Amino acid sequence: MVYQPDVLRVNDREKNLREKISESRADPDALRELALLIGQARDRKTEAVDVWQRYLDAADAADVSDALLGLGRAQIEARLEVEAIETLRRCTREAPELPEAFETLGSLLHRSGDLEAAAGALRRAAELQPGNVQPLLALLSCLDEMGDSDAAREVLGSAQKIASSDPAVAALIRELLQRRG
Repeated sequence: MVYQPDVLRVNDREKNLREKISESRADPDALRELALLIGQARDRKTEAVDVWQRYLDAADAADVSDALLGLGRAQIEARLEVEAIETLRRCTREAPELPEAFETLGSLLHRSGDLEAAAGALRRAAELQPGNVQPLLALLSCLDEMGDSDAAREVLGSAQKIASSDPAVAALIRELLQRRG
């Protein structure tokens, strides 16, 4: 057997967290940490969803949005897209100022083909983080698919203003412009 210290540390950490949870069933911090740890394993995505759900059930009101966002992301990883959409919609209702929830929901809705709802979520994500070009680029892609070239041009202009300070993003926008003709 090959000695793998990182694997042993992860296994020990998981064992310690599970012991802590069994002593105090509703230890939200231990549940959150365990969910993050399990979620890193490729073959344990469904188990991660279950632990995130337990964390949500145990979370204080202040931690509900974190639990919902974690649960939604875990559901996406486990390919439970319908459940993830429901969870992320709840997260955006309960935490209307959490840009990550809107961006994650918008991207998922875009992939699922609900372009109108995706555009709305991505617009909100962009409003909440005006200096971040990522939700704008996702919104631009969505608007292009919808055929809304006027709105896409406006979003592209906003993205260009932000990108002027980032050469990599500026290059990406130039490529988008070239493809658009």
